Amino acid sequence: MNRDKIIRQFAMLIAQLKQQIARAGDPACREKRFDNTLFPVSGPTLTGYLQQTEQSLDKLHQFESASSPAFLWLTEKMAAQCQALQRELATAGRRRALPEGTAGYWRHLYQQQLGYEARLNEMLLQHEQQLTTAGTLQQQQEIGEKLRILEQRLARCRLALKETHWQTTLHN
Repeated sequence: MNRDKIIRQFAMLIAQLKQQIARAGDPACREKRFDNTLFPVSGPTLTGYLQQTEQSLDKLHQFESASSPAFLWLTEKMAAQCQALQRELATAGRRRALPEGTAGYWRHLYQQQLGYEARLNEMLLQHEQQLTTAGTLQQQQEIGEKLRILEQRLARCRLALKETHWQTTLHN
């Protein structure tokens, strides 16, 4: 694919995201919503994250060839950044406003983490079912690796739940 065409497409996508963020009122991010590898610097609003994507676009202009491994890596990262911002915009309306006060914050966070734990448990069950129907050893190994990662995430989630539950009881 042509380097200039890729850059133009990203510029158009970023312009669309900028308009969507403006229409949404540049929602504030009260907690970290994105992975550090995706957006190394966290900010209070989506505009800050979009600016990081724009900086990546500026870096794309420095490459002479679209076949450069660094160019390809950066385009993949930018695509992931844009998708993350689109998902965030799509779900921003579903988020409830945080209750006032410290106690309300901790109750709200605890409820969010309970939902996350439930989704992780559901994903684990799905992968366990896939494991029983996997046809090849390679598929079984891939699913087993996904299960291992999900179990680690679930363990971290449960640890965070304990901490949040403790904070909730402390502030009530």
